[in-house]
Amino acid sequence: MPSGIKNANNIGYLIHSTELIGFLKDIEDGHCDGKANLWGSFQTTENSALHAKLKLPKSIGGVMVNELREPEDHPLRIHDVITSLGPHASDSQGNVKVSELTLGFHYYCPVLEKDGRLPLTVWRDGQEIAIEAPVPKESRNLLPFLNGNYPRYFIYGPLAFEAACGELAVSLMADPRANLIFGSRNSPLVSGLLNRPTEAVQELVVIPSAPFSHRNTKGYRPAMLSVVEKSTDVSSENGIG
Repeated sequence: MPSGIKNANNIGYLIHSTELIGFLKDIEDGHCDGKANLWGSFQTTENSALHAKLKLPKSIGGVMVNELREPEDHPLRIHDVITSLGPHASDSQGNVKVSELTLGFHYYCPVLEKDGRLPLTVWRDGQEIAIEAPVPKESRNLLPFLNGNYPRYFIYGPLAFEAACGELAVSLMADPRANLIFGSRNSPLVSGLLNRPTEAVQELVVIPSAPFSHRNTKGYRPAMLSVVEKSTDVSSENGIG
């Protein structure tokens, strides 16, 4: 299937049929579960100084783990280098061979996943070891993505409240003016996209629109997309419910 980038100049790309088949199979039950993935931040190892510091042999490539957005007992460690996914070796730029194509290493996450686990070969402490890492289909984020579902909301009198989502954060970050405004407020809507829920803050609740017409709200204009911190004596840490 051909597609393109609206704001780019003569740049197009193709979506492989295997991606479409996988998506159609996923939504057979009427719900999009997403694809198994390694959730975190990874760095290429093409830098010669980094390669030397990690004591990686020149013949070995891979990607270094910078951050993990999974439980603390994750079998991967920070500064591990993922050298292979199953039998498929990664080069120092984080790419793998798929038939005649060269694709990012994440391609093999849903392909090789079995029972929520992914076989990896990792360079750690001067040697390669085999591990199995969890590859959930969704990462627990403070701002979860809706994936086609409707946002949860609650109306109390003249005020509407809504659970903030990842799509909202992405749209704000993509708009330079909105990014500047919300960034200057240090709003968690732009700073918390990759944050995980904590014991104190399970989700963010925002006021998505102006209050409905009512005598009690006359003269009040709360800032659009204000994040609710507390309502009377009830903290918003437990979310909408």
